[in-house]
Amino acid sequence: MTLDPLLTEIQTAALTLNSRQSNSEAIRRIATAFQAIHNMAAIVGFEEVAAFSGHLEELLAQIRDGIVPVTDPLPGLIVAAADQIRLLLKAAQGGPAVDVSLQAALLETAFQIAEPSLPITKSRELNQEASVQDAIVLPALEGAL
Repeated sequence: MTLDPLLTEIQTAALTLNSRQSNSEAIRRIATAFQAIHNMAAIVGFEEVAAFSGHLEELLAQIRDGIVPVTDPLPGLIVAAADQIRLLLKAAQGGPAVDVSLQAALLETAFQIAEPSLPITKSRELNQEASVQDAIVLPALEGAL
């Protein structure tokens, strides 16, 4: 499964985001790409990528709906999230293990952007969940992708 075109689209559109202008087209492109990644990952059983991209979809929906504004950390978060998905895919294909603490930090940032008052404990729960998935899912997927 190659997701490089979608990940490149995400990163390209993310770099155009700006808190001082309309971002509706860029947000639409990014959200569409994350949704496609989420769906493809779910189809092949790669739950970690599906869950991770799903959390980002939620943030983008809030931004699209005007609930959450585009802020300065958002472009970097989105670019880093696309990089994280690339690493997860490489790990699933026998590459080096992924540092789940980076993934947890990205999700923590996403939660803080979405709701600055949200307790940080949610990302810690997701970090623990990701560690369990690494131990179970990644070895099972080595030959599947």
